[in-house]
Amino acid sequence: MKTYEIKSILVPIDFSSVATNAMETAIAICKRQLATLTLIHVVENTYVLYPPEAGGATGAILPEMIKQANEVLSHLAKKIRLDHDLVVNHIVQSGNPADEICRWALHKEIDLIVLGTHGASGLREFFLGSNAYRVVKNASCPVMTIPGSNRWFDFKKILFPIRMVSNALDKYDVVRPIIRKNGSSSRLLVSSRKMTLRA
Repeated sequence: MKTYEIKSILVPIDFSSVATNAMETAIAICKRQLATLTLIHVVENTYVLYPPEAGGATGAILPEMIKQANEVLSHLAKKIRLDHDLVVNHIVQSGNPADEICRWALHKEIDLIVLGTHGASGLREFFLGSNAYRVVKNASCPVMTIPGSNRWFDFKKILFPIRMVSNALDKYDVVRPIIRKNGSSSRLLVSSRKMTLRA
């Protein structure tokens, strides 16, 4: 059986504290896995398409927004390169954040997406923000979601939940490199459907 390798990690950045926390976690994983880090920022279409009187920006502002985001992301990537001696790329896209993150991950054959549980809007939808949920649901690779309240540099205990279905342990190959490189212990949580027996 071929061991799953984490060689490239994608981190969506919206410049919120939650995204910064996810980025710091990804940096720690990249250092242990000797992986490449890619930062992606998506200028959301809905913001760009609404007129200024409705709280949005006109289409003429889109190139300027992309340029500013690219400058900030370029500076951040350079700082990470210097501080952590990592290979760091960055990309700025426009569109729907979840769609662009998933498209980029597929296009670049990313091994792992690390993202914050909610974004800069400050809305904390039930457990996961809508973009994070859509990325988890639609991504072509594994996704690790990071809450904003704590820093996650070490993974000493890993809980791996599985359902009683065929090939349930196939995804364990994704977790195995993180367990090995961190000297972690893992626990399996097996869930099954509750059954009611009738006489």
